[in-house]
Amino acid sequence: MDLNKFVMEKKREYEIKLRENSFWLGSISSAYRLQEDPAKALQYLENLQKVNAESIKAVANKYLLEDRLFKFILMPDKK
Repeated sequence: MDLNKFVMEKKREYEIKLRENSFWLGSISSAYRLQEDPAKALQYLENLQKVNAESIKAVANKYLLEDRLFKFILMPDKK
């Protein structure tokens, strides 16, 4: 997926969610539960603008390490 297209779509989704009470209820209750600043929900667009190919690669290199990967083999059911 094109990164710019992804960012634009997420921005549009966020702008729609800002108008919904369920978004605010979830954001405020999560902030309370995690003891975080509720205003952090308003920083989403700032953080979204920081997403680029280099930042994605950096996160992937940090978390997708060879020794943390699992391989699964799906076997057919025995009949």
